[in-house]
Amino acid sequence: MLVTKPTGDLMDQETAAEKDELRVALGRMANGEPARFLLRSQDNKTMISGTLIKHRIESESKGCKLSALISAPEANAILVYTDGFPSNVELLMKSTSADESRQIHARTDSHGHSVTVELPYVIGKDSGIVTESITTPNCSIALSIPWGKDSYKPI
Repeated sequence: MLVTKPTGDLMDQETAAEKDELRVALGRMANGEPARFLLRSQDNKTMISGTLIKHRIESESKGCKLSALISAPEANAILVYTDGFPSNVELLMKSTSADESRQIHARTDSHGHSVTVELPYVIGKDSGIVTESITTPNCSIALSIPWGKDSYKPI
């Protein structure tokens, strides 16, 4: 990721005007790969952090959303997010990787959002595809994420 440095008068200003821009260029990135950034003032008194995702991994149905971010090399750890579900409920998420299935209990917050960590590794396998799915009376969603050896494919 590249954030261009302010030039000219912008370099010495404490604040940027509404018309001022910083340009961010993202290079080749894999599906679900986050680019994290930090903008800071020269005196380090003001800092703003953020995350950009060039190629999202997500599935949406009837207002329910399931999405994933790669959080370790070769997708050996994946953050799985749910949104649009009822608030303060327990969701039963099914995770299947290399023919092994397990259930994950995800508890939504007051906004219907939850985050869980998926570790898709299967003993005896060095790669595969993990599928996360949730079925409720209101929606049924699923998404699949490659993991392990040779799964990192920037586009």
